[in-house]
Parts: sequence; structure tokens; C-alpha cells
Amino acid sequence: MKKFSIDIIVSFIFAYFGVVQGDLNINDYGGKPNSDITEAFKKVWTEACASTSAVKIVIPPGNYRTNGIVAEGPCKAPIEVQVDCIFQAPSDINSMPKGIDQWIRFGTMDHLTISGNGVFDG
Repeated sequence: MKKFSIDIIVSFIFAYFGVVQGDLNINDYGGKPNSDITEAFKKVWTEACASTSAVKIVIPPGNYRTNGIVAEGPCKAPIEVQVDCIFQAPSDINSMPKGIDQWIRFGTMDHLTISGNGVFDG
């Protein structure tokens, strides 16, 4: 019973203070290989950016499409984006949402690392 109570208290503290433990895998946010992961990336970025401890976003092997990702800070702690996939740009630049003029953009960031063995296929 004590262990259960301690686990709940620790989980509450991490949730309350914005501490994310471990890596954030894009697949856990709805991103699946051979699909558009724009919305999944928005979700995982929002969580990573709010974390008060360093976070790694993992995009595992596979082919993933995007349709105008805008990842903005400022964020509360360093973020690493580990790209081990093939990121595919939209085949038609005009299909991107209105007001988004770049395929992938990271802005207003300190301490951003892009790592991995992936490919940005633009």
C-alpha cells in the first residue's frame, strides 16, 4: 500500500511541475509510419516544451509525412529531437496550411539538438 501511495504522489509532482520522464516517442502521440505526423508532432512538441527537465522526442525508423510543422519556443528546458526516420515534405507546397511557408521550422529556441540517422527528404 505504501509503494502505491508513493507512486501516486511522485506522479502528481511530475505532472504538476511539468517534469517529463524518459523519451517521448511520436508513435505514442498518434504518429504512425507511412502517415502524416503533423498533428502528432504538435502534441509531442507542446508536452516537451512545457517540461521543466530536458526531453528527447524520438521519431523512430519509418517513412513519415509532414504538412508544415512549426515548433516554437521559448521552452522551459533543453529539447533533443532524435530523427531516425525519413521525413517527407509535401509533394505540393501549395497544400500546406495558409500562413505556413516552411516545411519544418523551429523558432525562438535555446538548447535545441537535432540528432539521429534520419533523412529530411524535401
